[in-house]
Amino acid sequence: MNEKELLEQIRQSAETITPPDALSPDSIEKMLREQAASEGTPNTGRKKSKFSVYHLGTIAAVFVLALVGVWAAASRNWKFKGAKPELSESQPVQTSTQPLLSDAPTSETVSEDTARLPAADSYETIYQALQDKFYYYDEEIYYDFDTVYEESARDMGVTGDAYASEDMSVAADSSDLSHSETNVQEIGVDEGDFVKTDGKFIYILKRSGSFLIVSANQGELEIVSSIKLPISENVKEMYVDGDNLSVITTGYYTSLDTGTEGVYASSSNYRTTLYTYNIADREKPELIGTVSQDGNFSQSRKNGDYIYLFTQYSPDIQSTYEESSIIPKTSQGELSASQIYLPEHLTYSTYLVASSVNIHEPGEIRDQKAVVSVASTFYASEKNIYIANEVWNSSNTRTELMKLHYENGQIYGAAAGSVEGYLNDSFSLNEHNGYLRVVTTSYDENYDERNGLYILDENLVLTGAIRNLAQDETIRSARFLGNTGYFVTFRQTDPLFSADLSDPADPKILGALKISGFSSYLHFYNDHLLLGLGYEANENTGARTGLKLSMFDISDPSNVKEVSKFVLSGITWCSSLDNYRSILVDPEKNLFGFTCDNRYLLFSYDEEKGFVKEFIYDFYNDIISQSLNDTLSEDITIEEESSLENDWYYDYYDDDSVTRGIYIGDTLYLVRPSAVTAFDMSDDYKQIGRLFLN
Repeated sequence: MNEKELLEQIRQSAETITPPDALSPDSIEKMLREQAASEGTPNTGRKKSKFSVYHLGTIAAVFVLALVGVWAAASRNWKFKGAKPELSESQPVQTSTQPLLSDAPTSETVSEDTARLPAADSYETIYQALQDKFYYYDEEIYYDFDTVYEESARDMGVTGDAYASEDMSVAADSSDLSHSETNVQEIGVDEGDFVKTDGKFIYILKRSGSFLIVSANQGELEIVSSIKLPISENVKEMYVDGDNLSVITTGYYTSLDTGTEGVYASSSNYRTTLYTYNIADREKPELIGTVSQDGNFSQSRKNGDYIYLFTQYSPDIQSTYEESSIIPKTSQGELSASQIYLPEHLTYSTYLVASSVNIHEPGEIRDQKAVVSVASTFYASEKNIYIANEVWNSSNTRTELMKLHYENGQIYGAAAGSVEGYLNDSFSLNEHNGYLRVVTTSYDENYDERNGLYILDENLVLTGAIRNLAQDETIRSARFLGNTGYFVTFRQTDPLFSADLSDPADPKILGALKISGFSSYLHFYNDHLLLGLGYEANENTGARTGLKLSMFDISDPSNVKEVSKFVLSGITWCSSLDNYRSILVDPEKNLFGFTCDNRYLLFSYDEEKGFVKEFIYDFYNDIISQSLNDTLSEDITIEEESSLENDWYYDYYDDDSVTRGIYIGDTLYLVRPSAVTAFDMSDDYKQIGRLFLN
């Protein structure tokens, strides 16, 4: 496709788009006034019918999930060597003498050896465990089963071909302004993202395979340098720490192995790489270290000077150990058997590989470990990493938990355990004073849903629990503050539960505020206010009717109140709310913003006025065709044109989660794959700059 055809396609597509009226500034102002006028009006929700259409639909959905789980287990069975594996193998490490559905907290005990995550004693032991569970041999036919649930490659991909303005030696200085940070789950544990700022520069990873350093001088935007990454690798995320910039990529590789008697075979797998650059001179980033490890990128975290990298590695299990390839490698070499943790009951053949790298020694791996398990949910506290996997069967669901301790680059397996039910997301997990608090949703033999709160000690032994909460509802969000936990369940209305967790052996529900709709993301705004972002819903059917902002007064956890709410009618989904890193929340600056339906919404909160609309930017009004005219040239290459189309695709087709709103001083920057736009927050958010990215 040439540039003229691309421009024409964009123009035609843009003409067909009608932004929702509910997101127009006038509509929002009107709704804010109407909501303010009716503030304080009590909610009068009706008692729902137990056999509502929505309820039956959910039962059917859960039933289908259960059937899928049973089918998946059955379909695996013919590939397994030996007898059919019983799903009961996924039962918890702890042994309880009390009924699973008991309302009373349980105190379960387990030996120290059982609680710890055991390391393998040899490669052969690992192979035998994998082969017994995941390999079937029948005459001359070989089958290799990785896992039904293995994560697919994400679509995010060094050479020193940087470019910069002449005579511009750019370095960071001490005059950096106050600036926003990546929204993270745990204070003190940084998370990677594709947009970062240090108060003077904006660092941008582009899906097309490069990273840019942009000077942000009060809205005067200029590309200082650009580094192209290997075309075979997909960019994932990055970190910036002073004069160090670290970029994570994943690529798929195929290598040729020489067998015996002149037999050749190829092997393929994913490999994840961490590139570290010295950016003391922002004009000329210098590659100072590279490490890699087998596996597709899963997660990363940064704590202090160390980046912790996690990948999913799929072994190749054949009929003999010699023919198999089951040991993951890093740039430091193969992991030893003692570095691989082998759970007693294997559910997945895929490994989670973990390594640590000191940003000041970026060419070396400090430590490396692996666990034979995937991580469907991942949570990192300041000292521990928790890996959670749901195990579904026809009678119940359990979440298996594994705990890795990490400190100063060292990683080791600490414990294993499980709880009843499945997790909503990583915010359903929280560690405090060595105890892990977990909230889950489960269902019984009649597919009736219920919820529970569990507290586990440092060995992942259950110390206390509250079960059978909010019958026929599901967990939608959770947040913990010290000894108090808050979580939202939903079916037709939204009970916001508060719980006293000060006694790990005896947690107690303090209160339950029942209101319409539900919050899918919770954020502590100050010591007595909790912000909820989510959706309004019909109290009789549970159907979503609009986007809802809620502010809860939590000064008395036993009597939580919704002191303000704001509803944008007709908005029933915002992908930005499902990706907390895409949400800008800064209570000290009294700002929170996110993207919804291709518009950026920025609010503040006034304890007297309630929610205040600060700024709305409509990305539909961006003249994207002009940006392409500015960046396309007659001699553009096919690769460059494809890159621009790719960036435009993610801008145009309403992927809210790729937008980042950041601020530096009094300037707001909206960063998308194709452009950075600057606004003066001190002058009614007047647009003062725009830089198109190529």
